[in-house]
Amino acid sequence: MKIILLELNEVPNKILKKYFGTSIKGKYESDYNQTISMDKGHLSPWITWSTIHRGVTNEKHKLNNINQYSNTVDERFPTIFQNCLDKGLSVGLVNTMHSGILAEKKSNKYKFLIPEAFSRVNFCIPKSLERFQEFNLQMSRASSRVVSKGMPKNLNLLEVLFSFLKNTNRIRAILAVFRQIIGEFFNPHIKVRRRTIQSDLIFDLYVSLLEKYNPDLSAFFTNHVASSMHRFWEATFPFDYEKQIASSNWISLYKNEIPLAMKTAKEYIKVLKKYIDKKNDTQLWIMSSMGQERVEGYKPQTFFWDIIEMKKYVSSCLKRKVDLEVLPQMIPIYSFSSDKDTVDDFEIFLKKTKNLKLRGKTEQSISFSINNQEQAIIFNDNRVFIPEGIIKKKIDEQTSSSAYHIPEGFLLRYGPDLKKIEESNFTKNGFLETHKIKKLIESALKI
Repeated sequence: MKIILLELNEVPNKILKKYFGTSIKGKYESDYNQTISMDKGHLSPWITWSTIHRGVTNEKHKLNNINQYSNTVDERFPTIFQNCLDKGLSVGLVNTMHSGILAEKKSNKYKFLIPEAFSRVNFCIPKSLERFQEFNLQMSRASSRVVSKGMPKNLNLLEVLFSFLKNTNRIRAILAVFRQIIGEFFNPHIKVRRRTIQSDLIFDLYVSLLEKYNPDLSAFFTNHVASSMHRFWEATFPFDYEKQIASSNWISLYKNEIPLAMKTAKEYIKVLKKYIDKKNDTQLWIMSSMGQERVEGYKPQTFFWDIIEMKKYVSSCLKRKVDLEVLPQMIPIYSFSSDKDTVDDFEIFLKKTKNLKLRGKTEQSISFSINNQEQAIIFNDNRVFIPEGIIKKKIDEQTSSSAYHIPEGFLLRYGPDLKKIEESNFTKNGFLETHKIKKLIESALKI
């Protein structure tokens, strides 16, 4: 049996039920289970997807940051993808969490590989995708908190287009790009939908690679629904809140963002179902590693502070010039690699502050978070310091996290020969534990 994993990041049961349903009607049977992450502490996708991929919770895999090196963990708790490769099965990955590390190592064992948007390098399989991936990485970083309307200036867009068209004959996403550009001319506020368009482009590549290589296991990860839920939950579900927070005009303006994001996800499922219906040896597993729900009393934001020149920022904090390399992260988290002395000194600096927080550290890298509503760094003794390299950016849609992570998610399966999931994989309340999913996949693949 072959398996396609559609990783719908952070989509909860409520959203799936409302905009898609809990079954797939077609040539084969489907089944549905609510899931729960048993990870401890703060839940983030780079934690909860590691739990699914490795079959153990974060108490064991200890992967708590983007681009965290995992050589030791790889030996103790290899991913399902690595297990498949070790058993001689073929694997293809597109955008899935922690695949940036695979790109950095230039791993060539995969049938196809388009690494996540947090990748430090543009390495892809096939190599002809690298121009498109460079575009993808630059656009993702330019739109990490607010969507940029600009285009990368140091890329030849004709080369990017050729890189894309060479690897797919699907035009759905290209048409969506043109509709988006025209739509923004009349309704500038819909620029927030560019994140979904970016996902559409990558999905078209994934489907074409899937059809060409037909691997035993493949995965496609998308964050477009999650980003809409974080920002626009109140717009779609205003009555979830005890007290209305956003204005009625704002709610009216953005009420369709989550439904439209799920409409796109529904299209992905439709395409993959059609692919599976032509075969008798492939199953579709659609899942989220956790979910989201509304945040009561959240505070809409009109701006945020963003570190745009890390070298200047760290140099001003340490009061000496430093050399470093910025590592991709998700705002308001930042990371860089440097020599041991710089990393150690910056850790000491962080511990002296009230509004900066250490996230993780190795000998040559460090990650930290800032309060992005404050320019100044406030020390424990209440001294105030204004660092260099940080600027104030406007948030046009005036949002913050109106919804946030919860441990509950879902698993929806469709295809031939689905095996009933044994009760030992569930909690007493009937939730499938996410760290049990890896063994279920391996059992279906017969490895």
